[in-house]
Amino acid sequence: MGSEMCIRESTDTDDAPAGTGDEATDGPLYAESDDGDDPPVTDEFAGTERPTKPGPPQTEDPEQPLPPPQTTVSIDIEAMTRLVAAMERASEQIVALREELRTILSGVHLDTAQTARFDQVADWIAEQLPGLRRRLAMAQDLLGEGGVGTQPAEHRPVPRPYVGDESQVSTKPVQESYDAGRGAAQRFATTGDAESTRELVADLRANRHDPYYAREFAHTADPETLVRTVVAAGDDELAELTAATVATASRGTGELAPPAGYEEQWAALRDSDDPTVAAAAQQLRPA
Repeated sequence: MGSEMCIRESTDTDDAPAGTGDEATDGPLYAESDDGDDPPVTDEFAGTERPTKPGPPQTEDPEQPLPPPQTTVSIDIEAMTRLVAAMERASEQIVALREELRTILSGVHLDTAQTARFDQVADWIAEQLPGLRRRLAMAQDLLGEGGVGTQPAEHRPVPRPYVGDESQVSTKPVQESYDAGRGAAQRFATTGDAESTRELVADLRANRHDPYYAREFAHTADPETLVRTVVAAGDDELAELTAATVATASRGTGELAPPAGYEEQWAALRDSDDPTVAAAAQQLRPA
């Protein structure tokens, strides 16, 4: 009987269904959706992952381009004129006030260190004035304000607001504008061929609204040189741009004022016995 029991136990073991016990873990570990040969991916924290086929690509809404910056500005010429005039007066007066206050404080043996704040205000005014002057000069020229200066010395009809593109206002360093204006004026004495005339036209077109450029232009080339060069060139665009630059220079005040006797020189040329010179002078600087 003992041998029969051994045989029966052995037979029960052999007849055990396949896939149970340890052998059940020998099968593939892939998900049903993956019929490739990729090996299992081991996650450091979650154990073994079963790789699956990638799904359809996810589409994202395309980024909308940013709108261009708004550069349109509206300038009230009368208000801007008063602002520029006030800033110019303040820039001159603040230095005198600083020195006066220092003298008073020193006279009573008080500390003058705090008067350095006057310098901060003066520096701020010097930083702001170029942009203000350039905006005003461009608005005056494009609205045909002629010889109106920045000092509101007389009553005139209030011009309509100027609406234009802020990006047209020059942002050059002041010294660079001075140098460019001087160079353009010097070329008036040497311009003769068509190529040099076109270069001068391009330079004037880019800078005619800049009061710093125009100031140096007027101080370097006298009116007679401008008139005779324009007459010799016979170029309408050169005449138009020269007139615009002269108008910008004539509106300057303070350190941007035209040279002494500037308007008198133009008046003499308009009264010239040479009709060609008189006509050109009238075109470049109307009475």
